[in-house]
Amino acid sequence: MYKELHIECIDCKSSDALVINANGSTKCFSCGVYRRPNQALDQNMMHEAPMPLTMPKKTIRSRSSLVESGFSDRRITISTAIKYATGKDVNNNVYFPYYDKEGTHIAYKVRGVDKTFKTEGDIKNSLLFGQQLFAKGGKFITICEGEFDALAAYQLMGSVYPAVSIRSGAQSALSDCKANFEWLDSFESIVICFDNDKPGLEATAKVAELFGNKAKIFKGVEDLKDACDWLKAKKEKEWNTRWWSAESFKPEGIVTITDIKERMLTPPVPGVPWCFPELTRLTYGRRKGELYAFGAGVGVGKTDVFTQQIAYDIDTLGKKVGVIYLEQNVVETGQRVIGKLDERLYHVPDADWTRAEYVESINKLEAKDQLYMMEHFGTMDWKTI
Repeated sequence: MYKELHIECIDCKSSDALVINANGSTKCFSCGVYRRPNQALDQNMMHEAPMPLTMPKKTIRSRSSLVESGFSDRRITISTAIKYATGKDVNNNVYFPYYDKEGTHIAYKVRGVDKTFKTEGDIKNSLLFGQQLFAKGGKFITICEGEFDALAAYQLMGSVYPAVSIRSGAQSALSDCKANFEWLDSFESIVICFDNDKPGLEATAKVAELFGNKAKIFKGVEDLKDACDWLKAKKEKEWNTRWWSAESFKPEGIVTITDIKERMLTPPVPGVPWCFPELTRLTYGRRKGELYAFGAGVGVGKTDVFTQQIAYDIDTLGKKVGVIYLEQNVVETGQRVIGKLDERLYHVPDADWTRAEYVESINKLEAKDQLYMMEHFGTMDWKTI
């Protein structure tokens, strides 16, 4: 069976990112350049790298070839670097080691002095960075977005609690955590400390949902993007305060007493009074979020009660009132309201009122601009209402 060959890319010079597929096409997983089988490819390279039937064993440099060193520009000590077996080569490129489930060193991620990244070895089958250092089943684990951040977080916490990082930035966070779910889930609390930017926050939400209430969200600040920034700024005390107070993940809409404590401490207050004092006493007035339903037989006076209340709200309380009557037109509603305000039966044709009084009452209500009615024609569904 054919297995793809990884060789040096002729475009970006990555040592093993270019893959030659069985059909002769190529793709570089570092710079992303893809070439179809019939596209020009360096014939000398193709000649020197014939299609193999078996995958050549990937080799990685010996750790003895690296220089043990701290990272003074980041305030990461040499002891922290040694803990994570992180070192530099003679050109000051930084090597982060990756291990497999058996504890075998199988890959490096290499950070160049120009801040570019490449890999050596089989990083696809590796654990999270730093995972091999810590036994499963502890109290806390901190997950960071980058290798340097894992070192910084470990050091910020007094080199006591384990810290690891995902392999390829925020875009790989969920898949990396799923691949190592059993190990991560063995800890009592999983503190997520990704970068304080949009990709990091989005990845935080996805990973937190994966672990439910075990997940705790480290809340960053605007001017400190990641754990390295906290360490460089000498903010160990502030970091620890935020780390220990990291909030447990809760699905949207779920709250605790702590979340609503401030609202609970606000004493209840009476609502807007009814036009009937006894009803106000019984219900503590009309309060926001409450719904009152009135029921009575035909002709008992429900509409008259509501009209009385509308007039009271306008005249006595000075409120704006919205009215939706499904079985009464807006003209009659207006007539009944001005009638209540001026003690006239304007909706009754032969009642004791004059045209001049009627016009004056209309003008007074118009000037108040407090009554709003919905006019509809025929039937109206609840969605529209």
